[in-house]
This record gives sequence, C-alpha cells and structure tokens, in this order.
Amino acid sequence: MNGAAARERFLDRAAALNERFHCFVTLTPDEVSTGVGPLAGVPMAVKDCIPVRGVACTWGSALFRDRIAERDAPVVAQLRDAGVRIVGTANLHELAFGGTTQNPWYGNCRNAWNPERVPGGSSGGSAVAVALGLATLGVGTDTGCSVRLPASLNGLLGLRPTHGAISNRDIMPVSPPHDTVGFIAADPETIRLAFTATCRHDPADPFSRSASTFARPGRIRLGIASALLEETEPDIR
Repeated sequence: MNGAAARERFLDRAAALNERFHCFVTLTPDEVSTGVGPLAGVPMAVKDCIPVRGVACTWGSALFRDRIAERDAPVVAQLRDAGVRIVGTANLHELAFGGTTQNPWYGNCRNAWNPERVPGGSSGGSAVAVALGLATLGVGTDTGCSVRLPASLNGLLGLRPTHGAISNRDIMPVSPPHDTVGFIAADPETIRLAFTATCRHDPADPFSRSASTFARPGRIRLGIASALLEETEPDIR
C-alpha cells in the first residue's frame, strides 16, 4: 500500500468512527507534518477550544461554529515545530464546562471502550481519538480534571502540568488562574516529548512561569487524598 492509499484508508476509518463516537468536531485531512522533530509524523487531536490556524474554533458551541482561527495557539505552533500532524479538532463539553462531553451541537461523544457510557470531559474527544487509534497524542485543557478524567475513563495517561508551565495564550479561558493545557496518550514517552516541546515561558501570557520558578530538585512526593478513596471499589483502591 502506498502513502496516498494509506492516507485515504485512514481518513475513511476516521470518518466512520467519528459518526459513531463523535470524537471530532472537524477532521483536517490536508494537514501535514514537517517530517522533522521529536514528534515527527505523530498524529495529534487538538481540543476545539485551542486555535488551529485555518480551522473553525467552536469552543464546542453553535455560537462559534463559523469562527475560523487566524493563527495557531502557541502550544499548537510549538507542537507543529516538533513535527506533529494534526488530524482534527476534538469534541468537548460545550464551552469546556462539564465532565461528560455530551454535546448537543457536535454529537454526544462516546467512551471508546463502551459506547453506551460517557468518556468523561471536558476533553473527552481528545481522549477518545487516542483510544480509538485515530491520534497518538491528544491535547486538552484542564481546569478541574478535564484532561485527567477522560484519560482515566478511556484507559489512557493524562498529564496536567504545573499551572503556568505551558502558554494558555489564545485558548478559551474558563478560570485563568487554574486553566492548564494538558496531554493525553497511551504511553508516557509521548507525553514527555509533548511537554518538553511546549514547556516555555510566554511573556504575553500573564500566568506563564519560567521553569526555574517551580523546579524543585529532590525526592518526589506523592499526595493521596485518602477520603476520596473510601467509596471506590476495592480493585481501584
């Protein structure tokens, strides 16, 4: 199979799965990778509240379905420089304000492992796209668990970096003192590469921080909220 045939096969599969799972708002078949960089050729789904140049940035709402992004958000531009190929903008809970990704405008996103269940949210589409094999890297936003929850419910890894480590410029705000770009993938190395490519101070983002302000060498400390585990099933606990 040549490259053109493989591309068409992928696009057909993506369109068919999207009809069932509603993980994308817009598929971007004309996007290409630079072919260079640590993430060269890696297919990426971008939550549709993060601007992708030339593509509608709807925020999951019918109000903004015709608003075309004039430029990439800095985080998207940095990942392009690292070599990713954007396969589409991912479905989300409307205005990124909810934990189910049930969206009346672009379809109720379904869990990749059980379509009768929700995928979590609000970055549900990014997680489902990765779980279905349509993307290797999902980019989302996390204010109150919006990356970590859908990653967990779809059997993936989700990272919410330290607030301010990645630029939020041009991204739809929910609560700026808490909003954070995050990553979803099936393996930690992809997340590491994405974070390394995007952990940059942005002087145009008032919440951006230099890495030196939050780097604390020493032993890793883990915080466990024991009270939250009391009602979980034994296998999870």
